[in-house]
Amino acid sequence: MLLACATAFAIAEESARFWTCSILSPGIVFAIRKEAVIQEQWLSALVFLGLALAVPMSMLVGAWVVRVRAKTNVAAKYDTYECGEEPDGSAWVRFHPRYYIVALVFVLFDVEAAFLFPWALTLRELGTLALVEMFVFVGVLLIGWGYALRKGALSWQ
Repeated sequence: MLLACATAFAIAEESARFWTCSILSPGIVFAIRKEAVIQEQWLSALVFLGLALAVPMSMLVGAWVVRVRAKTNVAAKYDTYECGEEPDGSAWVRFHPRYYIVALVFVLFDVEAAFLFPWALTLRELGTLALVEMFVFVGVLLIGWGYALRKGALSWQ
């Protein structure tokens, strides 16, 4: 039966991109599907993945090939470079954790702006529910900002 279904399909719809053929017999269903569209999508995704890996790798290999090499190892090669000045002390300096908290708050509000731009561009199509949802989103962020201000996390000394 499966061979008959496949033969009938091949004759009837040879150029179709998506087809099904089924034969009903007492309790048995055979189905054949050709999904060339999905295979083409995967092929383009694989080509993109290949290019995404090949381009940076070729750049790294090219930079390695044409790099400038010193003829001798000099001790100054391993010194910290500070705009031509002699380094004063160690390059490993501890930063206060407050700096990182301010940086995280900046990233938080920067990401908020990234969400606001596409929302603002499609506000008319989204309707009033989207407007209410965005007010809730911004309200939650403002509550977090107020909490950080109250705890003194944003005060710079």
